[in-house]
Amino acid sequence: MRRSGQAVEWSSVLIVGVLALVGVAAGHSLVAQEGAAEMPESGFRADYLMDLARLEQKVVGLAEAVPADKYDWRPAAGVRSVSEVYMHLAGSTFQILQGVGRPAPDNAGELEKITDKVEVIETLKGAFAAAKEAMLAASDDGMDENVEFFGRQWSKRAVFYLTATHIHEHLGQSIAYARSIGVVPPWSAPKPDAGEGG
Repeated sequence: MRRSGQAVEWSSVLIVGVLALVGVAAGHSLVAQEGAAEMPESGFRADYLMDLARLEQKVVGLAEAVPADKYDWRPAAGVRSVSEVYMHLAGSTFQILQGVGRPAPDNAGELEKITDKVEVIETLKGAFAAAKEAMLAASDDGMDENVEFFGRQWSKRAVFYLTATHIHEHLGQSIAYARSIGVVPPWSAPKPDAGEGG
């Protein structure tokens, strides 16, 4: 009787194990297919996506490092505050991407009103996700295609390039703001001593 129970138990384990392996294999297959279809390995699109990932890490990392009670800090009257800079960056990214056919949120032009740290960070992440998705939906061959943008003809490459240069500009501004209020950018912070052989 015990053997029979053990046999049933082992067969159940075996079935569960097989199903798990099938699920993992299917997941790997989907990831491989998506990766092959989506992620370019070279050329402008690959370079852009690599730069965008680094920008997101720095911008979001800095936004997370700034205390919530400093989000209303500004260097002078009439100049954007910490949160306004981040939301200008996000809103402009959404709006520029319209030039390559990516719809912007209805409130893209009013994002600077958002001051809550959690909402600011989520909005930043959304803007970076939109830029990534727009580039992944584009093609290398389509980068030279002209689009009407700011009242003149731009290549799609130039529109994407503008998103990156604009983010770089305001990353620099955000670094200056952070330093002014005593926040060290996470990537510049001293590394803890790893100890001997570390």
